[in-house]
Amino acid sequence: MIFDYPDDRANRRHGPVGYANYENYRPWLRDEFDFRCVYCLEREVWTKKKRAFEIDHVSPVSKSEEHAKLDYDNLVYACARCNSVKSDQSVSDPFYTLTKSSIVIDESGKAVGTTRESRLLIRKMDLNSDCMIQWRCLKLEHAELAKGNSQALALLTRLPGDLPDLAALNPRQNSRPDGILHSWKAKQERN
Repeated sequence: MIFDYPDDRANRRHGPVGYANYENYRPWLRDEFDFRCVYCLEREVWTKKKRAFEIDHVSPVSKSEEHAKLDYDNLVYACARCNSVKSDQSVSDPFYTLTKSSIVIDESGKAVGTTRESRLLIRKMDLNSDCMIQWRCLKLEHAELAKGNSQALALLTRLPGDLPDLAALNPRQNSRPDGILHSWKAKQERN
């Protein structure tokens, strides 16, 4: 459950346009990727580091046109470890490649790709290193222990306390304004 990748997706939920610095997209990306690393699914709430998550360019800036640096659809939310491993490698877009139908974490903590693209991405991102498998096994053990305790499970899977209020942000444009209605902050306010 804690390592279930998202369902297959046709489009991104958000579409802010016009920021002068890609760092300004951070609140949108945090929400878009459910406050988790797009590659390994590490959650913000599992770390104490303030900036343990970074913004990754799917198509590396060093290998793409200048406009890709600020293109929201070229940006993903990644933990520092995964962003470092990816570096300037060219990879398929994890938003579409790493989904419930293309990758699973087996009982041994290993990432298993069911498509050629997901297997290649697992290899490029070193998602089956000994360290990653051990880390996943530890988290899976925590989840197993929490199964009988709804409070413990809620702590393991909770959202961070600082949900971004995307409705208050003012990008120059938003190609998908309805996404704000589906943001975690908006859902929380409706509950």
